[in-house]
Amino acid sequence: MRFEPELVKNRRQLLRLALGAPLLLQAGKAAAQAWPDPGLHIDRLGLNKTLIAEGNFRGLVRAIQVGYFNGDANRELAMLPQTGVHFFDAATLKAKSTLEFQSPAGETRWSGLTPYLIASAGSFQVAILGSGFGDVGLLDSQFKPLWNFRPHTLLPPNAMVVDDAQPGHPRFYVCDNGLLYRLDAHGNPVWKVNADGARLLTLVRQADGQEAVVATAHPGSNKLSLWSPDGHKLRTLALPLAPHALTFVRSGSVSGFVARNANRLVFVDRMGKQRFSYLHEGVSVRHGPTAALLRLTPGQPPVL
Repeated sequence: MRFEPELVKNRRQLLRLALGAPLLLQAGKAAAQAWPDPGLHIDRLGLNKTLIAEGNFRGLVRAIQVGYFNGDANRELAMLPQTGVHFFDAATLKAKSTLEFQSPAGETRWSGLTPYLIASAGSFQVAILGSGFGDVGLLDSQFKPLWNFRPHTLLPPNAMVVDDAQPGHPRFYVCDNGLLYRLDAHGNPVWKVNADGARLLTLVRQADGQEAVVATAHPGSNKLSLWSPDGHKLRTLALPLAPHALTFVRSGSVSGFVARNANRLVFVDRMGKQRFSYLHEGVSVRHGPTAALLRLTPGQPPVL
């Protein structure tokens, strides 16, 4: 997918902007910083919201993706609540199909795990990313398990990420109690390394279509380690805090890490230099960050 800046003129362009360029809208007021420009005033941007579906989703929407998931020529918008997947045409926003997670008895199954769709030979697979104390694994397009990965019998892994930049050749990275694994398409370990107690991981992609580097961190340390796809440590960065949540964001040539600890959120570039800091006053943020960058018009610096 190519991220291209666009002006927001109508709902179709707004959809392309929201799905084709990463976005973080952070509520509240940020302290003035040199970069990026502080704050984001929605009422001054001329953004409009479009109702796609109402009352159709049972449970929390865990993920929203866009891609070619069913072999159609047009891209599809996929919404994944806790009960299945809803597909919409990404251009017209018209509903196309719905698939539900079902038990062997045919009853709707509610999932508390985090899904991720992987386009595969005109269809799709569903990677279960765990997060917290959930299993990690892979399901087919009918939600039947293909494999799951649990190195230890007592507790499931901390989390999994999927590098699917090369169609048909997904790479799975799992963080488990301080160890980092790479799995093949069948869930078998290719290698494992000691990741210094890491429990957090995120993909670091320099450009669209390129294979990703993996970043790991431990909630009790301010060190962030970068790993090559073959399991070699590339370097270690010092973060300004010990992160409880971590994600990598990119827009064009600008990229970096968003890390959160309690009520403080920071953005550091790929060299570890802090470029932005935000403080949630009077409240400890338990979840997130769901973070990205947004470039509203050509030539404008990205908004975090």
